[in-house]
Amino acid sequence: MRNPGFSDSLLKTEEIMINGKKMRNLPRLLREFRKNSIYHSILEPKFHSLVMGDTNTENIKIGNIEPLLRHYDNFSVTNPPFTAEDIQICFFDPRAIGFYENGVDTNADDPMYDNKPWHNSLGNYDKIHGEHFDLAYQLHREIPHILLAFDEENPYEFSYSGIEEYFAEVMTAAWQLDNPDSDVNQNDPNWLIRFVFLMGTHFMAMPPYHFSKNNDGVLLDNAHQQKRPLAIYVEGIKWLNLTLDMLEGKIDEFHGIPVPNFKIFNDEPVIEKVALDYASPENFAAN
Repeated sequence: MRNPGFSDSLLKTEEIMINGKKMRNLPRLLREFRKNSIYHSILEPKFHSLVMGDTNTENIKIGNIEPLLRHYDNFSVTNPPFTAEDIQICFFDPRAIGFYENGVDTNADDPMYDNKPWHNSLGNYDKIHGEHFDLAYQLHREIPHILLAFDEENPYEFSYSGIEEYFAEVMTAAWQLDNPDSDVNQNDPNWLIRFVFLMGTHFMAMPPYHFSKNNDGVLLDNAHQQKRPLAIYVEGIKWLNLTLDMLEGKIDEFHGIPVPNFKIFNDEPVIEKVALDYASPENFAAN
């Protein structure tokens, strides 16, 4: 067994073990996504639009927390107890501002990017960014084995616990999914699979921006020094595996929203579909 850190031994293997579960690693994921033209048509956005830029938790500022501290009864997404104006919410976007686009304050991108708050919560990014986790990484028979466990008493545990239960309600209200004639239902029926895919690709693009150096300014490639980019890589691998599971017909629903039914199996036997709560904060780290 060896502990090489963030290197080719991690990036170039076909398989990876994450918390004891075998998954497709980056080379195999890329190959399977690229070789299927139908996957391309499903995953490519039907249109692009102007998005805020980066609704990461650290870019969201609240000027008045008093409404957040009250107790409320009988409220829902469609009947909120306070407004954005009440809590004086402001968005900051210091780095993903779209400088090379038409206008320095907008970014032409997939509108799905505005779902970034799910990236922070369902995707565990806030816990990862704050390094509220333990990580162990070893090579065994040339296969990377990574164990990732989030701290039980991290600052986000109370805020995000059970948040997956609201996914269907929030997305239904935001995009009128209960209306067959809504814009999303008519023009973007595969949005859920693309949402999961975007979660995965966003995580996979992030590790280089999180590499850390020691006090002498030297970048040391080991699991201890680079635990944050390794955890980000792990999260991306999980979401991209979930995307392929959806495309291959293995997943029926995602947090209460049905997955579109595709008969795409690349000449392989059809696998019986099962309903999995695959990406809940608890199960996603444990599976």
